[in-house]
Amino acid sequence: MIYYKVKFIWNKFEIIALLTKENKIAFIGLSNPYYDSLNEFKDILEIEDKDKIEFVKTKLDSFESKSYIFNESDFYLEYLSDNTKYIYKELTKIDYGNYLTYGEFAKLIGQEKAVRSIATKIGKNPIALLIPCHRIISSNKAVKYRYGSKTKNELINNKL
Repeated sequence: MIYYKVKFIWNKFEIIALLTKENKIAFIGLSNPYYDSLNEFKDILEIEDKDKIEFVKTKLDSFESKSYIFNESDFYLEYLSDNTKYIYKELTKIDYGNYLTYGEFAKLIGQEKAVRSIATKIGKNPIALLIPCHRIISSNKAVKYRYGSKTKNELINNKL
């Protein structure tokens, strides 16, 4: 699989996205000097493709306006296990402005004995923002996020 890498500024974030030839999103990340989240992808071509950038921007704009509706066909997640895909799909059902602990989320999806496994999968979410892993918080209220606690706090404060 060849992934096309595009970079652009959206809102105040530098966005890095990987898309397939068919414009399916495989990865959306926020630029972060402390985390190289593209390690798991091979065969990446960096391009400047206005159509691919516009496709991702449109999704992010609808997320910011709180009108984004998850559409599985927008994403390339075939490399993930069925359980991981299920967890990510369930994350998209958490409404804007609502937050759950890892334990609450695990119970909600009927996997209350798998909290650690679920937390690990959530922490590896390849589609930042659109699959809203930032809506899951620690039971001790510690703010941890792959793109930094400051970013997560901004998302929470803006009820995204």
